[in-house]
Amino acid sequence: MKKLLLLIIALVSFSTADAQITKKVKKFFKYSTFYGVAGQSQPQTNAFYDGTEIQTGLSSNIGAVKGWEYKFQWEWARQFGNEYTREDIFLRYLGDNFIFKLEQMQDGLADLDYRAVDLRWRKPIGKKLNLSIGAAFRTHRPYGYLPIADYLDDNPWWQLAYDNGYNDNYYGIDYDNDGELDNFDFFWNDENGERVSDTDLDFRTNVFGGIVNDFNRERLIQIEDLGTISPVIGLDFYHYSQDGNNWAHIYTSVMPYHQQVMGNKDFSYGKFISEGEDAQWTDFTIGSMTGWKITKKLGVFAEMNYLQYWDRQVFTAKAGLNFQFR
Repeated sequence: MKKLLLLIIALVSFSTADAQITKKVKKFFKYSTFYGVAGQSQPQTNAFYDGTEIQTGLSSNIGAVKGWEYKFQWEWARQFGNEYTREDIFLRYLGDNFIFKLEQMQDGLADLDYRAVDLRWRKPIGKKLNLSIGAAFRTHRPYGYLPIADYLDDNPWWQLAYDNGYNDNYYGIDYDNDGELDNFDFFWNDENGERVSDTDLDFRTNVFGGIVNDFNRERLIQIEDLGTISPVIGLDFYHYSQDGNNWAHIYTSVMPYHQQVMGNKDFSYGKFISEGEDAQWTDFTIGSMTGWKITKKLGVFAEMNYLQYWDRQVFTAKAGLNFQFR
């Protein structure tokens, strides 16, 4: 009987604890959202990298509700025969007078890789405006520096192809069939002897870019991450109709000054935009979102976002359906 009583007490205690845990978990995921979208993006990158859209829904400075907001996202993408992954971990707390945010972004398509801690003082201005001022610390890959530029200062471009197992083959061109060569060119083979291009132009257009990408990527991986502190200023306009059926959010966030505090300063982004001088630049994001409720749980939304971090510029537009579990 004593053992049975102890077992009943243990089961009741476990059930109570389990119920409390379940309650807390449900509260944390109360505003979790599954969504489907159709989107269009216009990436803009440097001469050697591809780009694609980024998630815009949590790019704003504040959200619709106070407390915790979060995102755990992993994507796989394929573009022009290349495979990429994208990871985005986002955790933000919105208080009455402050905003705290943690983010980790690694986007293979846009070549954007950073981790950020963002802490701001928040000041509501009236009922619809919010001003936020604070500082952001970001650790990131070196941007602006392209190892291929240093390589080409000391070597002809075709040497990099030779280093990767490619070889060129000379041939003459007799345009008018008079027995005299009017021009010449080269066809290229890979390391297995397979012909990959018929001319130098063909090789540089369709093959050499991939060689350069691999070269840059391998050299950049060898450089330690940099750490930068930046003041950040944000402004949000948020409108929510009285009947709760529609809303609009317009926002911007600007980092006008940057101080590198970690890593090799020879790879500071400021040095590459000013030819050796450590200049300043402006990182910012600007966007808008709007939505309409169809039913209590189902709605439609549209959003746009333009982001410029270092030399990465990405424009994204999305529209879709939104279903909330409450």
